[in-house]
Amino acid sequence: MRILLSAYACDPTRGSEPGVGWNWALELQRQGNAVTVLTRVFMRPRIEKFYRDNPNAPRPVFVYYELSKPLLRSFQAGFLPEQIYYLLWQIFCVGAARKAAHEHACELAWHLTLGTIRLPSFLWRLGKPFVYGPAGGAERAPYAMRTDYPLYGHVKDNLRDALNWLSRIDPTMRAVFAKADLIFARTTESANLVPRRWRDKVKIVHEVGVVDIARPNKPRTASQVLFAGGFHYFKGITLAVRAFAEFVRLGGVARFTLVGLGPEEPRARLLAQKLGVAHLIDWVPWVEKREMSRFYEEHDVFLFPSLHDSGGTVVVEAMSHGLPVLCFDLGGPGLIVSKEAGIVQSTRGRTAHEAARELGNALKRLFDDPAEVARLSEGALARAQEFLWSSRVAFALAEIKRAGIL
Repeated sequence: MRILLSAYACDPTRGSEPGVGWNWALELQRQGNAVTVLTRVFMRPRIEKFYRDNPNAPRPVFVYYELSKPLLRSFQAGFLPEQIYYLLWQIFCVGAARKAAHEHACELAWHLTLGTIRLPSFLWRLGKPFVYGPAGGAERAPYAMRTDYPLYGHVKDNLRDALNWLSRIDPTMRAVFAKADLIFARTTESANLVPRRWRDKVKIVHEVGVVDIARPNKPRTASQVLFAGGFHYFKGITLAVRAFAEFVRLGGVARFTLVGLGPEEPRARLLAQKLGVAHLIDWVPWVEKREMSRFYEEHDVFLFPSLHDSGGTVVVEAMSHGLPVLCFDLGGPGLIVSKEAGIVQSTRGRTAHEAARELGNALKRLFDDPAEVARLSEGALARAQEFLWSSRVAFALAEIKRAGIL
């Protein structure tokens, strides 16, 4: 299959959305497809360095496109919001996409990143079979689970809810849904954002993955707890502190490491002091992706009370190192973590504080039952096998073939 892959975010040095763009591109090429990747000029130095260091890696054709220098400078200076820059990039990249599709005889146009289901792609204008996604972003925290938000968090989530609703009537998104031959959604919430008349095109496909499985070299005991991610209100960092404090109150003995950076760190640190657990918490600034393996190896369980992540790269990475995951039944993590791989805490009928206390109680149960930790560790490794990049991409390709759009 000859694929034109639009990957605005495509970076070999990062995880999350840039890592999704990069790993899908390489794996599609590895699985016998001829892939042409349309991405930003900004990504070029990192991609070229990767191939200098890894000359034998799968090598798609990379086509680099950027907006005019005045627009780029306005974006880099913070005057032009990223979503506006991104939308303009999607509009004006079609010419470069059409030229690349012609030069490389592409049969399929595929929009991959950014994978936000309220942001359009215009690749359908190429007149080729068109795949959109995996896309997420329609996941939401129930209002009762927002009780720990700062004021700006309430404002942002309400605005996000409004934008998701408006995407149903946005003519650019309706064009995407109408013209797409296949739509990959990351979660059921995002699938349900597609209007009913086009929902038969939608398939649930998780976008996150891992390269390999790393079996732990020590038994898990639940005495070393890990959180990793951006310290943002929707990541539930204060709820993680509350859950850990409840665990300690119940008699649990452990250290809690939080790896990341973000605006919620001061508030979370103050909360830890207030709850009397600050002396048991280690705060680690954000580390390079390649260094995260050490943290996964050194810890026993992964506590990730995120409220509306559509994916969950760190969740899959933790499972691939044998860490049982404790999370809420919300968004991507609630779907990715099975009952054999961790504990998915119900949020139904609960406030954020109540759900956090129950998560702390679940952590204490694991602390008291090493055999259960061992069982879940094995289950996490088994579940992670389903999220190898090779498995993720093969699943999506099988859906394309099943749809018969080529």
